[in-house]
Amino acid sequence: MEKGFWRTLFDFSFRSFVTISITKLLYIIGIILAAIVSLIEIMLGMFYLRDSAIIGFIIIIFSPVGFIISVILIRVFLELAIVLFSIARNTEEIVRLIQKGESN
Repeated sequence: MEKGFWRTLFDFSFRSFVTISITKLLYIIGIILAAIVSLIEIMLGMFYLRDSAIIGFIIIIFSPVGFIISVILIRVFLELAIVLFSIARNTEEIVRLIQKGESN
């Protein structure tokens, strides 16, 4: 029994989960934000190259590493959220089947 996005969003009984339907959007937003931060760090590293070459190179080198780590963490947390919501949905289905079996 899937509801529409807006009905799920304003479901005050919390019987439906909106997170599962917007996970893809959250992942895209997370990647875009991580990329923006990484680009800013690279520009900052280029700025620091004038004063200290070592610090500038360190910032420039570790910026992509930070981007990859950020994307991995975003993905892991979103997958964890999906797993938790799937467990809730499956538990609800099990309870429904048990109650249906008891009523027969």
